[in-house]
Amino acid sequence: MALAQSGLETPEDLKGKTVVVTEGSNAVGIAQSLSQKDGLELKHLRREKTTLNRSCCSPPVALQR
Repeated sequence: MALAQSGLETPEDLKGKTVVVTEGSNAVGIAQSLSQKDGLELKHLRREKTTLNRSCCSPPVALQR
């Protein structure tokens, strides 16, 4: 999901961008699938848990080229 004015219309528009998804959500698999299918070369970065993270929620995952 992106703002209409972001200019993102196709998966190719994500090249060179940081994509953040919630760990454990379907969005992780979708982003990884798009990366492979469209050659986005995203890599999976995990944010380390800190005391600032709420224990009720999964930390976001950044997929970055």
